[in-house]
Amino acid sequence: DEFSQLRTIDLTGQDISAELPLEFTYFPFLQGIALSWNKFHGTLPIEYGDMPHLLNFEMHYNELTGTIPKEWARARNLQLFNIAA
Repeated sequence: DEFSQLRTIDLTGQDISAELPLEFTYFPFLQGIALSWNKFHGTLPIEYGDMPHLLNFEMHYNELTGTIPKEWARARNLQLFNIAA
């Protein structure tokens, strides 16, 4: 389908208040997730560690809690990881 080749999701500054969706893992070639300046809350999903093409993950200025799951160590291609408050 048309979304199977999706490479980047950028919803920066959209005032979204939600938990991080597991549906992002449905995009097999996703390389970038940019969700900064929103109101995402909760913890980082362990499933994101199994996204083999993920290069950039930007979540600064949200309302995340908890620790970084050990499963994220499997995201071997990750080059940028920003969850600063």
